[in-house]
Amino acid sequence: MATRIAVMNEGILQQVGTPQELYDRPDNMFVAGFIGSPAMNFFEATVRGNQSEMYLDMDSFHVAVPPQKANGLTVIIDVFRAFTTAAYAFNNGAKKIIPVGKLEDAFKLKKENPDFVLMGERNGIKPKGFDYGNSPFQIENVDFTGKTIIITTSSGTQGVVNAKDANEIILGNFVNIQEIINHIKRKNPEIVTLVAMGDSGIKIADEDELCGQYIKKSLEGKTMDFDEIKDYLKNYKGSQKFFDKNDPHHLEEDFYCALDINKFNFIMKIIEEDEKLVAVKEEFK
Repeated sequence: MATRIAVMNEGILQQVGTPQELYDRPDNMFVAGFIGSPAMNFFEATVRGNQSEMYLDMDSFHVAVPPQKANGLTVIIDVFRAFTTAAYAFNNGAKKIIPVGKLEDAFKLKKENPDFVLMGERNGIKPKGFDYGNSPFQIENVDFTGKTIIITTSSGTQGVVNAKDANEIILGNFVNIQEIINHIKRKNPEIVTLVAMGDSGIKIADEDELCGQYIKKSLEGKTMDFDEIKDYLKNYKGSQKFFDKNDPHHLEEDFYCALDINKFNFIMKIIEEDEKLVAVKEEFK
């Protein structure tokens, strides 16, 4: 069976590559619409700015990647697993969560504050000396009442610390996505920026892209079938690590924890406290 595909349009060769190469890096819109199930979505947008400050303008939405370009009300999205894990920690009583970018900064904060809980990952693995990794399932029943948690991850927290021009930062995931949508509607900001962090903030991850699309479409009064999203992600290449019994760092239960849509009725908002970025819980009845 062939491992490479030649995509033709009216007898003209468009691109040759493996299915994954065509999906990740299509040469043109024809190839992008040809490969993948579901097919890639297209949005009309205007490219604005200059070479160093460029973004896509879709009416009232700006799509900015990397997060350094984000402004307005910004949702930093990390479904697998940083901001899902953070939501479970808040649900279990955590007082606040401090997102940091560097491991050394996390260890320094822990040394200065021994009572703080140290949580996170590098390459999906809990670093030596950390109290917890990045698994929502493993902390699902842990009592964090009154605790301050330090969290550093390969993707999500990097987005938070780099979104320096955002007017407001919300942590994005599926487990409280409706409250995120409700919050944006209440605030009705001029600009909303959705940042899908992906794999280490470099490679596209479909779970984050789909989360961003779900938010955008809901704000436009449209709907997406979440059961279809869940079924797609279960078969998505990037999710297979959760079903690999030989991988102790990515649990199958984490996958289902992350896709337990609207489990929580709060948002996680970033504020500045003592010159540090801190995530706090805002709950809505």
